[in-house]
Amino acid sequence: MKKFYHLFLVAIILCISGCSIVNSVKSAYELTKCKFDYNRISDVSIANVKVSEGLTVSNIANLSKFLLSDFSSLPIDMIVHLDVTNPSEKTASIHGCDYTINIDGLDIAEGNLNSPFEVEAGKTGIMSLRVQTDLKSVITADNRSKIVTMVKNLSGISSDKSKIDLNLKPYFKSNNRVVSSISIPVYFEYNGKQSK
Repeated sequence: MKKFYHLFLVAIILCISGCSIVNSVKSAYELTKCKFDYNRISDVSIANVKVSEGLTVSNIANLSKFLLSDFSSLPIDMIVHLDVTNPSEKTASIHGCDYTINIDGLDIAEGNLNSPFEVEAGKTGIMSLRVQTDLKSVITADNRSKIVTMVKNLSGISSDKSKIDLNLKPYFKSNNRVVSSISIPVYFEYNGKQSK
């Protein structure tokens, strides 16, 4: 009788964890049906100059002085906000998301969203991704002018826009294992002068 009881408990635990896995997979699948669009970029800091506070004379002078120097390091910090629209009749959710960001053809950063994200059926949610990097690993003599142009575009000094490619890799967790789903590409152009 005791042996039967243990087998019964194991069966219930497997059933519950199996249901949890199935629900996680279904919710993650719903996210693949969502539409991802650019919302805005906020809190932009380039070379420790907070350009999102506006193009002051001081900001332009500090950035120009930096760009004219023989810089070997270029810290960039910003938050990319995406609209995630769920057209489905079910909630879409994930446990987290890894991402890479490419600006003007340069792979500048990898990052992750280490918190759950969900969008209810028929609603739009905002996914916010923090990008913190130092471009010292990609600065070369050959691409220096490209990086200067990118900084001018991101700060709004230039009227041109930078092309930004995000590659999102949402994931869900099951029994302490991380399971990745498909990659979701998001493309948009950005200039520091634009606002939503």
